[in-house]
Amino acid sequence: MRGVLQRIERAAHPPYHRLTPLEARVEALTFEAREGHPLRARLYAPDRSIAPVLLYLHGGGFTIGGLETHDSLCRQLALRSGAAVPG
Repeated sequence: MRGVLQRIERAAHPPYHRLTPLEARVEALTFEAREGHPLRARLYAPDRSIAPVLLYLHGGGFTIGGLETHDSLCRQLALRSGAAVPG
């Protein structure tokens, strides 16, 4: 647990109770891959107005990492840039 708390602190993500509902909003998305299987994604958007989009594709060769491992980073990208970030 100490390691988890240290990573949360390093990410500098504000606690959810300090965010407005719009700031904390994350929308779950599903896309269909070429082979027909579903791909999960999330849209991190600081608000629902028209905004620039930053598409974040994490490395890992589609074998390691995923939505949960990059959640904090995508949240921070959206909050700090004001852009919508599909990750």
